[in-house]
Amino acid sequence: MTGDMIPRIGLAAPGPAAARARALAERLGEHELVEFVEVAAGREALLAGDLDLLVLRGESWVPPADPGVELLAVPRRTAAADAEPEQGAGPAAPGQGALLVEGTARLDGRLRRALAKLDHATSRLAVRSELGVLARLAPAGGDSLAASAMLEDGLLFLTATVLAPDGAARRTASHAGYPEDFADAAEELAERVAAELRAGIAEQG
Repeated sequence: MTGDMIPRIGLAAPGPAAARARALAERLGEHELVEFVEVAAGREALLAGDLDLLVLRGESWVPPADPGVELLAVPRRTAAADAEPEQGAGPAAPGQGALLVEGTARLDGRLRRALAKLDHATSRLAVRSELGVLARLAPAGGDSLAASAMLEDGLLFLTATVLAPDGAARRTASHAGYPEDFADAAEELAERVAAELRAGIAEQG
């Protein structure tokens, strides 16, 4: 995007989260909105240069196939009030209740500065921890993953559970640490939790 062009922002946040996603886009100033049903299609447009930013629900996130897609901002996470009914009743999906803003390295400085004002450090740390477990652990055979992270009294707590198709917990792992003790607390705690889950599931056969 050049300085005199209106940025194009993609929304891949259907359902109750759509209103929050549009409100977030409004806070970035004048823009053109493009809506997507699937995150993958939005990312393709982002990489092709047809979008400047993509806003998606945290629980819709999957690891990008292309490393050129970057997580640029995580605004303050809400309680999962706008989660779909089936999600709100059970364990939280990684990133649930959050909106994520993705982009690429070519994003211009003005938009980067605007995003920096919307980014919420505590939410970003917690959400990156949860998504980090998902990125490292792809449950198989119909299993799914629940994860939650929180920062309390300066300590980051991360818990994740692999759930069987019937919703029963197959394995749970939890780790905690002070962010200042790590080069990247979100990534390192996610690695520890994912490794413990993998080992536990392997033992179960």
